Amino acid sequence: MPTETMPKEALTPEELRRQKEREYFKKYYQKNKEKIKKHDKEYKRKRYHSDPEFREKYLEAGRRRHLEYHEAYKRLKITLGGKCSVCGEDDLDVLEIHHPDGKEGRSISFIHSKEFRKWVRHGIKPNIVLLCANHH
Repeated sequence: MPTETMPKEALTPEELRRQKEREYFKKYYQKNKEKIKKHDKEYKRKRYHSDPEFREKYLEAGRRRHLEYHEAYKRLKITLGGKCSVCGEDDLDVLEIHHPDGKEGRSISFIHSKEFRKWVRHGIKPNIVLLCANHH
């Protein structure tokens, strides 16, 4: 498969055409990014309301994502020790994430944050501790 660093003389006419097409669409996307996103959003909204099969697939994907995040959140609690750092409460349902560096309002949305995604993907432990609801 040809790469972008290969000299153009080494490319077949078909490969050269594909390369030019990719470059064109890349520039077009950069130039019209907001327009494309708006169109995609409108298209999905219309299709969601008119196509029951698409709607079910969309909802199922959302459920699956929610369960994956819930499981990852549970793994994070276990990784952080699985108990309150003050009293030792070990019920995962009452344990909450505490940000010692002052990000208190973001505890609920932590699972949607970059920190959480870094932990899930790369195992980078964020600067957080576990507290039960009483001590949080």
